[in-house]
Amino acid sequence: MISTINRDYTSTERIGLALTMALVTEAYSRIVPIAQNAVTGNNTRLFDPKKGTLQLDIPEEPSFLHGHVFGYGDPERKYIEDVQLDDPILRILFDINASSPQESDHDKQVSWNSDEMNKVVRRLETEIENIRDTYKVHGLTIITRNSFMDIYIVRHGETDWNAQKRLQGHTDIPLSAQGKLQAYQLKEKFADIHFSKIFSSDLIRARSTAELIRSSNKLPIIETLLLRERCMGTWEGRLAGELNLHLQQTVDLDKFTQKEYLSFRWDDTAESYSDAYQRIQTFIRSMAFSPSMNDDPILLSSHGESLANELLLYLFEFLDGIHLFRAFHNLNSRFNHLLFIHFRAYRFDFRSISKYEFDIICQYYLPSIIDQIISLTISDDDETPNQSEIFLSYNFTLDKFIHLQSLTLYSIQSFDQLDQLIFQCCQLPYLTHLYMIDGYNDGRKNDIQFLINNIWSLPKLYYFYLNYHSSSKIWLNKISIISLSIEKLFIENITCTLQDLSHLFKYTPSLRYLNTTIHFNFDDEQIPIVTLSSITSLKLTFESSVPVMINLFQMLPNLYSLTLKTMDIYLSGNRWKKILMKYLTKLKIFQLRMYFEFSHKKNIDEQLNKLIDTYRNSFWIEKHQWFIQCDCIPFGTYYHGILYTLPYVFDTFVFYDILKSKYTCPYENHYWSYKRVNCLQYMIYNTNTINYLNSLPIQFPNIQHLKISIPFDDKFWSYIPSLHRLTTLEVILSENYTQYQLQTLLNLSPCLYSLKFFYSIDLNMSLEQIICPSIRCLNFITKFSSNITYFNTIECNTLAYSQLGRQCEVLLIKVENRTNILDLIKTMNNLRSLIFQCKDDKWNHKDISSNNDELIEWLHMCLPSTYSIIRDKNDMSIIRIWINKNENNTFLS
Repeated sequence: MISTINRDYTSTERIGLALTMALVTEAYSRIVPIAQNAVTGNNTRLFDPKKGTLQLDIPEEPSFLHGHVFGYGDPERKYIEDVQLDDPILRILFDINASSPQESDHDKQVSWNSDEMNKVVRRLETEIENIRDTYKVHGLTIITRNSFMDIYIVRHGETDWNAQKRLQGHTDIPLSAQGKLQAYQLKEKFADIHFSKIFSSDLIRARSTAELIRSSNKLPIIETLLLRERCMGTWEGRLAGELNLHLQQTVDLDKFTQKEYLSFRWDDTAESYSDAYQRIQTFIRSMAFSPSMNDDPILLSSHGESLANELLLYLFEFLDGIHLFRAFHNLNSRFNHLLFIHFRAYRFDFRSISKYEFDIICQYYLPSIIDQIISLTISDDDETPNQSEIFLSYNFTLDKFIHLQSLTLYSIQSFDQLDQLIFQCCQLPYLTHLYMIDGYNDGRKNDIQFLINNIWSLPKLYYFYLNYHSSSKIWLNKISIISLSIEKLFIENITCTLQDLSHLFKYTPSLRYLNTTIHFNFDDEQIPIVTLSSITSLKLTFESSVPVMINLFQMLPNLYSLTLKTMDIYLSGNRWKKILMKYLTKLKIFQLRMYFEFSHKKNIDEQLNKLIDTYRNSFWIEKHQWFIQCDCIPFGTYYHGILYTLPYVFDTFVFYDILKSKYTCPYENHYWSYKRVNCLQYMIYNTNTINYLNSLPIQFPNIQHLKISIPFDDKFWSYIPSLHRLTTLEVILSENYTQYQLQTLLNLSPCLYSLKFFYSIDLNMSLEQIICPSIRCLNFITKFSSNITYFNTIECNTLAYSQLGRQCEVLLIKVENRTNILDLIKTMNNLRSLIFQCKDDKWNHKDISSNNDELIEWLHMCLPSTYSIIRDKNDMSIIRIWINKNENNTFLS
């Protein structure tokens, strides 16, 4: 704290505070709702609106960098001027009852003792760790708003001084005739954009530009001196060439570091780039955090000099490298200099890129900035098939990415390539995060041991996320190298036993957070207990016995947070209480989903009531406030139960036709908002069933992935307040399918990217009529064996000429004839990836070692050599084409 008192603060410190406050706010909101958060530089900085300056070092109190989180309070009172508080919430952390700070008992109203304070601090720490682990991104980027806005920044039109190359700064020079014409031309470009707000520098050249763009629109222009051009001081009005000559004669700018260059002033009357940057950053932050902002686009009318290099570099950090080069490369020499010399924090995510762009970036851009890349994602998924092999074909080796901090490998189908990529990382000094997602293992045990030991050898690896579809169960027990750096480990789709975990603990002694799945192994019930005191947080899918679970708990004496999904285990609240109190004495956070079968078919109400009553004692309700809900679901002649803690914290929810539901929580909306759920399966088929949950105001506000059968009941809409976040939709079309319901879903999903069909009906007519402008990926490959799932020539043409077909970029489809593939590629101009099965494919799927692949050879003859054409290594009946389309590509058939 001492180091931050009474001094000015760098942009990095301010940005760091903003991100930290956003993180703390999110963590706090997971414990109890909050009103808002605020970030402030220090208590002694006052902004003078007339001069546009900050006044520092006011003597009333010390100046230090800090932030505030405002909790809920009484909306009838004002605690802080201009801070609107929301409605009061019961059981909140803070209870400030004093009517004013002057009351003598004001501070005493917060009646926390040290134990209570420590409990909250530990809870916050755990939630912060959970948030950082949940965001599977490279580095920490937390968005405090729940939506995004489009910002259009325009430079004012030309003035006479611009034409004469005179320095303008804060001198108020009007637009010339040419400048007015330029503003009118911008007005035409923006004709279809409806701005919600217009901000402008208060200088007349920027304000006039905004007025001409606005035209008949009566939207007010909000003027601010924060958007002014950089002040040139006593040099304003003189020629730019004169200043350049003066600087060449008095200073050697070439020897300046970037920081020295940005902070340089030629005299005390001028602003440096950093001064202007701080001004504009103040405006951007106030705009971004303003509660009056919405999702509609806004216009900023400003000056070219306002876009200081430091601000541009700051904005670059929010963009992927692909977008940076698309937007700024070759705009002018200044931007090229920033891109290739000064910007040193590139993040390249090569998912969802065309092969043409990927080849261009690999050939012309990456070699120049390879040591400036901190995050890299390589993917062999359906959008970019065979990308890893093509990447390696350009002679890139990961050991050359010397500043790489995060590496993500998606759907790598070749174990040899995976081994090669990981081995190249062994000497990277800054690599802390590794993600291996949606890959497949072909069962080569020796390769697994080599791979996993190479990963454990990475010197700085802190976070490892492994999501692999593997039949092998030997991943963890083949570790033979100790890693002292790995603290967070996520393992999905790879089952392990308690013996495997015991082995893992020996070779990962610094492990603090673990996410894994345990399957039943009889020997686990007799396993010797090996403790690992470093683990404080565990997220577990458990499919074994209660004795094995107790053995696991004994291995983790310092466990603070437990998120647990169990299968076929039935435990009452009293039994859970005994287990937790005996084996997990330090547990403070317990999040449970327990799936079980009721013991008999009769007296379901009695069984449910008896179970729920065991969770109503003081241990659950008063001491921990661990509330639960239990849903009873009929499956044929059997009844299953799903018991889970509230609020619901898991990211997936399967919505069944529920017969009964009981809960222990207070009847408050806070508990019925399933805001953590981003993947929903709506499995209610019987539209005549009376659903008990209809009486509960359950809401799923943040659904990103939805699987649903059509037709569905109308109660669905009562659970989904919005589909604005939906990106992936899987629809099961039955014989009673109605297009109206599907089109309604699409109309309400403005961000929908992928649409997958499960069907056994004729889709021909539907494809011509379905409309959804945002969809770019269509998937028609299903597990159904019916011949109707193969598209014939007429159906391929119908798809290609439909609106969905014209905008489609990624297509998964079954076709009857190989010529259909050529027709689809010719007709669907936006297509960049095609995954297909062909009915006339003569490939011998049983003889995978054969080199004679007639269909692949035929495709190579008919398509340009720049296309990548391979068989799927996990399903040899599927062929994957990564299309390289540009104006020079021609078909050879």
